Amino acid sequence: MKRLNKIAMYSALLGVVFAVGFALYSMKLLDEYGYEYSYELTDITPTGIHLMYVKSHEE
Repeated sequence: MKRLNKIAMYSALLGVVFAVGFALYSMKLLDEYGYEYSYELTDITPTGIHLMYVKSHEE
């Protein structure tokens, strides 16, 4: 039982680390390709927060 608890704990920890890394990588790519976060288009629904990014037109 102790081994199963350790496996579950380490799997959960690995999942959190992977999720944070993926989020940071995604934000880096959005920034590289010129996308900006839009407060007006972002929706908060019962299924979660749906973030919207739009292509910026900087000149």
